[in-house]
Amino acid sequence: MKTKLLAWEVLGIIFIVLFGGIMHFFYEWFGNLLIVGTFAPVNESVWEHLKLGYWPLIIFMLIEYYFLKDEVNNFLFGKALASLIIPLFIIVFFYTYTAIIGNHILVLDILSFVFGTTLAQLVSYKILISNRKSKYYSYLGAIIIVLLGFFLILFTFFPPNLPLFIDYSVL
Repeated sequence: MKTKLLAWEVLGIIFIVLFGGIMHFFYEWFGNLLIVGTFAPVNESVWEHLKLGYWPLIIFMLIEYYFLKDEVNNFLFGKALASLIIPLFIIVFFYTYTAIIGNHILVLDILSFVFGTTLAQLVSYKILISNRKSKYYSYLGAIIIVLLGFFLILFTFFPPNLPLFIDYSVL
C-alpha cells in the first residue's frame, strides 16, 4: 500500500508541476477571459503564481481521491496541508532569496515551485499513511482547502496593497 501511495504522490508532483507550468499561460492564451483569470495567473505577482500550485493540486486530489479514498487516512487533511505548503514555501523562498540577491531569478522561482510541490506531496504522503484517523481532520482539511481557494479568487479581483500582490512585470 505504501508503495502504491508513494507512486501516486510522485505522479502528483509531476502533474502539479507540469500542469501548473502550462497554466502560467492560460490567461493570455484564452484572451484574458475573466473566468480563466479566476484560476490562472492574471499578472506576474507572487500571489497570482500561487494558483499554479493550488488548482493543479486540487484537480489531482480529486483524481487521486477516486482511486484511494478507501485506502488512506485523513485524505482531506493531508491534501489541505499540501495546499498550504506549496504557497508558503514559494513565498518564504522568494522573499528570502530576493532579499539576499536584490532581484528575482526565473530559474529560482521555478525551482521553488518544484521544491515546494515535492515537499507538499511528501508531507501529504506521511499524513495519508498515518494510523490516526479523525473525521475532525477531514473537516479541518475541507475548511482549509475551501478558504485558500476562496482567497486565491478573491484577491485576484481585490488585491490588498501589499508586496505579495505587486505585479513584477510592470516594475
